[in-house]
Amino acid sequence: MDKSGRERRMHRKLWAMTAMRLILPSLLTVCVFLAAIFLVVLPELRANIMDRKREMLRELVQTAMDGLAFLEARRQKGELTMAQARELAVRQLRQQRYGREMKDYFWINDMHPIMVMHPYRSDLEGKDISDFADPNGKRLFVEFVQTAKAHGEGFVDYMWQWKDDPKKIAPKLSFIKEFTPWGWIVGTGVYIDDVDRQIAAIVRHFTQTALGTLGIIAVLLLYVAQYNFRTERSRMRAENSLRQSREMLRLVMDNIPQYIYWRDKDGVFQGCNKGFRQLAGLAEDDAIQGLRQVDAPGVLEDGDGQFGLERAVMESGRAELHVVEPRRGPGGAEMWLESNRVPLRDETGEIFGVLCTHEDITPRIETGRKLAESERRFRSLVEHSPAGILILKDGRVVYSNPEQKRLFGVERDDFYFDDLMSAPPGDLRMLYHLDNEPGLGEGRTWEHELRFYPLGKVYNSMELRWVLCRATRISHKGGPAYLIIMLDISRAKELEHMVKIQDKMASLGRVAAGIAHEIRNPLSGINLYLSALQGSNAAADPATAAIIEKMRSVSGRIEAVVKRVLDFSRPTTPMLGWMQVNRALENVLELTAVSLRKAGVSVDLRLEKGLPLIYADQQLLEQVFVNLVTNAMQAMKDWDGPRRLRINSAVQGHRVTVRVADSGPGVPPEHQDRIFDPFFSTGGHGSGIGLSLCARIVGDLGGALEYNRGAMGGAEFVVSLPAVIYWGYDSHG
Repeated sequence: MDKSGRERRMHRKLWAMTAMRLILPSLLTVCVFLAAIFLVVLPELRANIMDRKREMLRELVQTAMDGLAFLEARRQKGELTMAQARELAVRQLRQQRYGREMKDYFWINDMHPIMVMHPYRSDLEGKDISDFADPNGKRLFVEFVQTAKAHGEGFVDYMWQWKDDPKKIAPKLSFIKEFTPWGWIVGTGVYIDDVDRQIAAIVRHFTQTALGTLGIIAVLLLYVAQYNFRTERSRMRAENSLRQSREMLRLVMDNIPQYIYWRDKDGVFQGCNKGFRQLAGLAEDDAIQGLRQVDAPGVLEDGDGQFGLERAVMESGRAELHVVEPRRGPGGAEMWLESNRVPLRDETGEIFGVLCTHEDITPRIETGRKLAESERRFRSLVEHSPAGILILKDGRVVYSNPEQKRLFGVERDDFYFDDLMSAPPGDLRMLYHLDNEPGLGEGRTWEHELRFYPLGKVYNSMELRWVLCRATRISHKGGPAYLIIMLDISRAKELEHMVKIQDKMASLGRVAAGIAHEIRNPLSGINLYLSALQGSNAAADPATAAIIEKMRSVSGRIEAVVKRVLDFSRPTTPMLGWMQVNRALENVLELTAVSLRKAGVSVDLRLEKGLPLIYADQQLLEQVFVNLVTNAMQAMKDWDGPRRLRINSAVQGHRVTVRVADSGPGVPPEHQDRIFDPFFSTGGHGSGIGLSLCARIVGDLGGALEYNRGAMGGAEFVVSLPAVIYWGYDSHG
């Protein structure tokens, strides 16, 4: 019974304390809040609303005045008479309405006062309203006149009918202003009841909200009171639990593999865990308290340096976490510690000490050293490997060694594979489909020969790279990836290609020797007959002599072509001399005129005058132009569109350029990088050495032969040769 009585008294005391600390202050706060609303906020709100109404009335009347001023200006200009102007003004103001119900209005009276216009009291119009008074006896129109005479404008309050309802009388506040040119007073007003209704609506809404809030507060206070009661009742249990937690914390601290201690700002130890106590050589739990660094010889050496670091943490107020540092342990043994130093603060936030933890990570450091050395050796092997090594993940190269960068022609480690795969020949696209390779993830290796161009290089056979590629599926940073090794076999492919070319060249030499023998024999006969014709009487005719000379020239070209085919497989020394490019082009067109006419090809010859000389073999260069013209005719042989051939010559800088363009189908993109390779033909009926021969001739002359997509839609071949710069020539013709 005594225990039960003490509990009841404790309960009553707790409820009384709760009421004093929670309920009473809350009720007082609510009362003060309500008093402030009704005594301060609402009157101030009503005054603000009235001020806004007054400003609105002033602006409305001023708008009406602006309309009257406009009519007066028209009258003064002679556009209206006074009667017409007043009639228009009365008509406009009579029709104007505003307000939520569109029943608020304007009226007009003069300075007598006589009512000029009132939309709801037309019975007063034209009458003397000097004696008209509201129910309170105020002669409102007389007061309008007095206010206008005294100030020109002003506010007047009075009683008046409710808008268009003559049976309802309500207080009203009006603003009037005199229009001096006509002696009129224009006014409009607002009903005070409108403002009172707004205030009443606000009070009603606030009251409902306040009552709801009070209900919520009451429920919350009840809940808080019950919660406070339960909290106080649980406090004793919490204290017991706290003691148990402290004991558990001590148990945990003594069994974790770290050295833990804390000391004050003077460097005096205040406590430690079992590990640090054993390191210090102390037997009892509280033996560390009150000691300094010098009093514990078994503690880590460099004690002054340790406390210096701890003092810096206490002065800055910022913790130092996961700091790896070397130390000397007992006996001078080297140790590596991962240290944490946290400033200790009291209830006011003042720092009174520092908490330190040290973990012996010497084995981890030794392991890391060995791992780093192993990684360094492995990286050195990879970085100096003669094979390209890369890791491909999600379509991005996340690692590549120097050899791989050289193969790809890049410098950065991280780039998208699309940069390389977007260009022909497209072999690298195979690497995007490695996921579809059966058995690749089961320890098998994918192997293939690939071709690609280095990033940013011109697509020609000189830049093409051949690699032997091996791919293996691996895991990289938690995701699937591919380890790809590329061995550069470009040189081997070049040698293989050269062997094939040498075989073809040997065959060509044997065939060409036979052809040359078969051609040169009748050619010699032709030359003998031509010599005989030149010595005959027929050569006396100039026309016949010119024809014979042309035949001898063509015969010489045939001989040169045969010789050039025989010499194709070995470098030759051209017979160089000063020549005009335009003359060579004219000779070529004269030679091919019949063939062009039979093929239905129209020629557009645009030769720039005054071209500089070039130092070249005219016969070889004419052979190049003949080959280009012949190729254009063959390309347009089965072409359904217009067959046009355009030949331009021009000077660009210090070079003479010749452009041979046709309107045919052009060269397919997949063949553009191989058209200058020996024995490569797109038509299937040629030997494939024509363009290769042209490129060799132009190259021997110090120039270049290039392919472009022409302006007429077909192919365009550009021959560029160095111009001869001599005194008096400025390289621009």
